[in-house]
Formats: sequence, C-alpha cells, structure tokens
Amino acid sequence: MDIIYLSSNGRIQTPKSLALGLTLRQLTGSTTISNLLHKFGHCASYDSVVRYETGLAIQQMETNKTVPKGFRPGVFTVTVWDNIDMDEETWSGSGTTHHTNGILVQPSVSEFEQQATSLNINRSQRTLQVEPVHIDHYRLTSREGPQDLSPEISIGTSTIKTNRIVADQRKDFGFIMIKYLNQTTHLLPGWTGYNQLLQHHSILHKSAIHYLPVIEASPTEYSTVNMILTNSVKLANQLQL
Repeated sequence: MDIIYLSSNGRIQTPKSLALGLTLRQLTGSTTISNLLHKFGHCASYDSVVRYETGLAIQQMETNKTVPKGFRPGVFTVTVWDNIDMDEETWSGSGTTHHTNGILVQPSVSEFEQQATSLNINRSQRTLQVEPVHIDHYRLTSREGPQDLSPEISIGTSTIKTNRIVADQRKDFGFIMIKYLNQTTHLLPGWTGYNQLLQHHSILHKSAIHYLPVIEASPTEYSTVNMILTNSVKLANQLQL
C-alpha cells in the first residue's frame, strides 16, 4: 500500500493512508502531527482527511432520505439508541458534550448491498453547512393509565413457560453447578463464554447495520426521548413495517 501511495505522490489513497489519517484526526485533532506523518508517506494529509470526511457526511445525508442500502422493506428491523459522550477536559468537569446516537439493525442482508458504492470527493469543499435540527420541547404531563376494568371481568393469572425458557433455565443451573463443584485447577469460562461454548454449532447470520443521524441532545431529556420515538416511527413507515 505504501508503494502505491508514494508512487502516485499521494494522488491515489489507500485504505492505510485514509484509515491512519482519520484515526489521527479523531484521536489528536492535531494538524501538525497529521501533516508530519503525511510527509513521511504514512497517511493522507490533514486537508485530504477533512475533504474525505465531508464527502462521507454528504453521502450519509443523502442515504438518510431513503431506505438504506442493504435493508429490505417489510423485514423486521430493530432501532437502538444510546448516549454518545465526548468527555472534554474542562476546569470544572461540567459543560461536556452529551449526544444521542442510533443504529438500524436488520437480521438479513439484501443482495443489493453487495454492489460496491463509490464516493465522489469534491477537492475544493472542506466544510459542510448543515441546517440545525429543531427539537420540539416536550412537557411532562401526568401519567394516564388504562380505565378501571368492569367488576364482571375476571383476569386469571397463569405461569407460561415455553420450552426455550425451560432450556435456558437448565443451562443457567448447569453453569452454577459447574462453578460450585469445580475443585480442579482447570479454568472455566465466565457466563458469556459458557453460553458461547454451548452455541458452537450455531451459525451467526450476517446483519445489515446503518448508522442514523446523531441527535445533538442528551438522551436523558424528555424532549430527546420524544424525538427518538418520533424518528423511530418515521423509520418504521419508510420500511413499511
């Protein structure tokens, strides 16, 4: 890869030159360090990395307008939302960035995703003007539960245990007994490793994953939670779920 990059005087980017340049920018944010390693022929220049990130951002914005590639309408899809914190160093320890990130996960990958997509980079564009996302203010109201049931309606309680639940309970009990009765020096795996050993015959199927636009607000705010639910409903409608 270094031969290709150096022989083209940096005009042909390689996975190593871009990956190392992106990593340095994310970890250090230093123009001096990035350009120093670029002059030694190890990675792309700081300006090239910025233009590449801008191109990725434009491509991501266009992708969010339609059903993501590799996803099929009508197929069960999971949305996952979590906080993404940037622990900047401040004098007081407060004032750090708290955003919300989300992903789409679909258990099967469409064959259409196997087609490679190219990224067009505008060499003169280093910045991107993005319209700010407005988050509607959500006011917490009093909780409302279901109406009182009629006295004539009786609800019976019963415990339903499927075969899968019983099998999982037996596995957990077996793990406890093995740990309790193990008197040898043989090391046994933890709970996660124990279940992985029992699932060695299972084949994990590839899933499609798509990153959603970052919500620039803390997930602990009620307004952010309301926006998460609203965006999830829109995604479900796009996927015809």
